[in-house]
Parts: sequence; structure tokens; C-alpha cells
Amino acid sequence: MGISLRTNLSSMKAAKHINNSKSNHTNSLHKLTTGQRINSSKDDAAGHSVASTMNADNASLRQAIRNSNDGISMIQTAEGSLDSMASIITRLREISIQAANDTYNSLDRSMMDSEYTELITELSRTVSLANFNRIGLLNSTVDSFTIQVGILGTADHQVDISLRQLNSTLGALGITSRVQSLNTGGGAYDKTAIDIFDDALTQLNTRRSYLGSLQNRLENTLNNAVQQSEDLSTSQSKIMDTDYAYE
Repeated sequence: MGISLRTNLSSMKAAKHINNSKSNHTNSLHKLTTGQRINSSKDDAAGHSVASTMNADNASLRQAIRNSNDGISMIQTAEGSLDSMASIITRLREISIQAANDTYNSLDRSMMDSEYTELITELSRTVSLANFNRIGLLNSTVDSFTIQVGILGTADHQVDISLRQLNSTLGALGITSRVQSLNTGGGAYDKTAIDIFDDALTQLNTRRSYLGSLQNRLENTLNNAVQQSEDLSTSQSKIMDTDYAYE
């Protein structure tokens, strides 16, 4: 290299290398401090884009996990109410069997009727109180509602729950006004109430079976979503995280 009297080329080259080293050093310190290899798109534009998409998907997936848990809680609420109703109907059937026995006179049956009618009222009240976030579960006028268990708006990312199948009002269970009091003769004299309560218990068991199937499905959906979230986090980490040994 020739000698220049007006420009110190060696000094300029040295300054350039120093500035480059300083910039690289600053970038490395930033990566070590933040723990991220990619802190802006200039570090790795393609990697930044992929990692951002993964982050958005994972955030949505975590919400979907919470949705699944809410769905399971809702099902458990409905199941609890149906269990209470089954206990009440079992007792009503027991009273019907007792009242159908002619060893009891009209006064005895009148005393039985006091408990009987109170239990019928409680049965109806249980249906009215069965709700989740003020959404009626056993007497809803809505046919169905959807649990969003995935990150897209397609059917594969949703679980539909049929509220129509859960309808458990007295009318839906076939507990007509004729057997809602022993004084009508339904429970005391002709044994019709016994068969009606048998049918009602069968219908309750059908609803509980449906809820059990839904809960099993949502629990499997939940486990799958948790695994997907873990895998996404691992993939994002491989793209974004700093290689400390390298830096």
C-alpha cells in the first residue's frame, strides 16, 4: 500500500474494524441480556416472522385451553344437578310405592303427600337453578352452544353441546300434573307414578351418559391442546432463544 500524506488510510481501516467489532459486541451483549437471538426483524427477518406467528398461535391456544376447562366445568355443573334430580326422583318413587299400599289410609297418604309435593317443587326448582354463567343448562330455549377448543374458526376447532338433549323439565321427563300430587290418585291408587318415575330415571341416565361422553371428549381435547402448546413453545424457543455458548 502506498503512503498518503493527506489521508491516513490505515487509521480509517482500523476505525472501521473497531466499529464493526463494537457493533457485533453490542449485538451479542443485547442477545445475552434479553436471552433472545432475535430481538428485531433485522436480526433474522424470516425467523422473526415464523416466531411471531407461533407466538400468536400459542397465545390463542392457551385461551382455547381455558375454554376447554370452562366447558368441562359447565358439564360438571349440569351433571351435579342431574345427580340431585335422580336422588329426588328415587325418593318420589319410594313414596309412590309406599302410598300404593292399601295398609295406609287417606290420612296417612295425606301426610306422605306433604313430602311428595315438596319434592316435586324442589325437582322443578333444581332444573331452574342449573346454570353456568347464567346460562340455563337443563331448561334452555337455545338448542346448542359451542366450545371453542382450537385456534381457528372451523368445525374441527369447536365442540358443539346440544342443550336440547339436556332438557330436563318436568314435562320433558314425562312427570305430568297427574302425578305431581298423591291426592290425584296417580301415586296412591293406580301405580302410574311408579312407571313414570322409572322412565324419568332412564331419561336422566341418558342425559348423564351424554354429559360423560362430552367430558371425556373435552378432556382429551384439553390434553391435546396442552401438548400442542408445549410443542409450539419448544419450536419458538429454538428459533428465538440465544445460544449462550456461541455468543
